Amino acid sequence: MKTGEAEVWLRRQLTAIYEPDEAANIATMVMEHITGLTRVDRIVRKEEPLTATQVEHITAIAQRLQQHEPIQYVLQEAWFAGMKLYVNRHVLIPRPETEELVQWMSRIC
Repeated sequence: MKTGEAEVWLRRQLTAIYEPDEAANIATMVMEHITGLTRVDRIVRKEEPLTATQVEHITAIAQRLQQHEPIQYVLQEAWFAGMKLYVNRHVLIPRPETEELVQWMSRIC
């Protein structure tokens, strides 16, 4: 499977449970995580084949997402205040509202 094909396949798998825009955003996050390529790099290299391990990983991720597992737990990462944090099912996923509160408090103090 090629990089471009994989992203389209993943997006289609996710549209059954997510709105199209959300499915596309999640597919983008997964592909960046798996390939290490930015969106622009993936567009340029869309014909580049994925390894068998990468295809297996994408398939496993799709299955977990179809079970309504949050993308942050699946990828084991979440961004908060410019930092990439490790997360799993034992921790709360940082919320954007919390980040706004931290920013607001840092301006006051």
